[in-house]
Amino acid sequence: MNGTLAALVTLAMTVVQSQAPAPVPANVRQRAEAAGVTAPVVAWCGGQFRPGQQGYAVAAGGRYLVIDGNGPAASLATFKSTPELACYTRAQALALHRDIQRSETLSGRIAPRFETAVVCGFVDATTATCWQYSPSERVFVEVGTWST
Repeated sequence: MNGTLAALVTLAMTVVQSQAPAPVPANVRQRAEAAGVTAPVVAWCGGQFRPGQQGYAVAAGGRYLVIDGNGPAASLATFKSTPELACYTRAQALALHRDIQRSETLSGRIAPRFETAVVCGFVDATTATCWQYSPSERVFVEVGTWST
């Protein structure tokens, strides 16, 4: 069963990559442009990264970014290959953490610190990193990482 769990977690992060990419919705492109993102958006997901404020995590120009206000995009990290990006509620991130802990092939953890959404992206072929907005620090902070 642990091998199956690992396969499901990997599938959850890569299912979009196995199909032709869906077009990026116009509102996501517009928000990215308004936030100063000039490179084409190649992957995206949505979530409530700050209380009461819907936003988007995007992959553009070799970087993962968050657009969740009227200001510039917040840079999270660079990625080395095809972007794999996912947004989770806090409950979903905790469930993913439990799956990782039970897996024989995945190692790492996700420890959300706040009630808001968590964004995770593969920074290289085998390592995913997760971030969450810290209201006290006013920046996105790393809240987990895992390897396949």
